[in-house]
Amino acid sequence: MSLVKRFDLSFNLLWQLVAASVYIAVVIYCLSMVSKGSINWAVGLGALASRAFNVFAVPSAITSRGYSIAVGYLIAVCAGVMMDFFITHSSLSCMNLLSCPSNLETIGISAISIALVIVLMKLFHCQHPPAAGLAVVLVVNVERDVVLYMMLFFALLLALIRVLLRPYLRDLFT
Repeated sequence: MSLVKRFDLSFNLLWQLVAASVYIAVVIYCLSMVSKGSINWAVGLGALASRAFNVFAVPSAITSRGYSIAVGYLIAVCAGVMMDFFITHSSLSCMNLLSCPSNLETIGISAISIALVIVLMKLFHCQHPPAAGLAVVLVVNVERDVVLYMMLFFALLLALIRVLLRPYLRDLFT
């Protein structure tokens, strides 16, 4: 490997790691301000961290495309809200999986929400696995809408960052 190419990769390694770290630090700070210790906070942070890894470490992957991030996340939100609506407005109503005496219906509908996300992602030609977990969280336990809105905002922000930084991002694993 030439010295110039090694320096270029080193520079990208440095600034992409710093950018990913700053992004996650801002996300953690903002989510901790609105919802400490909830399942939504933990899953949302995990999904956003996975997204940041995709965008900053492997930007050429299909899951790192701005379209895949934005549309995948919107699909997951729609699927989760639709399945939550079904549970809430049916005889299967149980608002919190963790407190349900019989939670088989909620578990089943949570599983169906993943299948719905897969089908919709296939139809819309986007692939973004980190977003799929949000659909399950929306079915299982939604404590505060503000957490959902913040996760959606940060996912769309990451998609925008990916689009804006596209010419400068390099794969760190090649």
